[in-house]
Amino acid sequence: MMPTVRGIQDGWDSCLQILEGHAGPVNTVAFPQRRSLFASASSDRTIRLWNSVTGSHKTLKGHRSYVLAVSFSPDDKLLTSASSDGIVRLWDVEGVHVATFEGHSDWVTAVVFSPDSKILASASGDRTVRLWNHTTGERKVLEGYGDSVNALAFSCNGKMLTSCSSDRIIRL
Repeated sequence: MMPTVRGIQDGWDSCLQILEGHAGPVNTVAFPQRRSLFASASSDRTIRLWNSVTGSHKTLKGHRSYVLAVSFSPDDKLLTSASSDGIVRLWDVEGVHVATFEGHSDWVTAVVFSPDSKILASASGDRTVRLWNHTTGERKVLEGYGDSVNALAFSCNGKMLTSCSSDRIIRL
């Protein structure tokens, strides 16, 4: 007997929609917390903001190379994107470009917002993590990694940032 999953009815197709539009491989997707949209990032150098109900989308352009990561701010007002061009971009949820953060010398592999939505952290193949306060312009570089940094996560209270690297080490 199959376990019952709350909210899923017998006979529902597991695929609700098939959305097409990117001209290259799709590398990642992200949902905001309280909106009926999501973002996809592609090797075609674009981000698409999709309406998850209608399937319509808006294309965001500006990266010069593969877009590898996207993340929504916890307050659902901003979207960030990271690329193999070493650049992090900030957008509002309507798709308007807000800011560009430069400083990484290699691919940016991950981006994440702090719980208060003020700090943006980016991880890179250049063996650093960068913290960007998009409200004040303050920046900080975290170094000491033995290899590329691949993923990031803030603690729920925003007081700690966890990073993991190809050097097989997790740092808090």
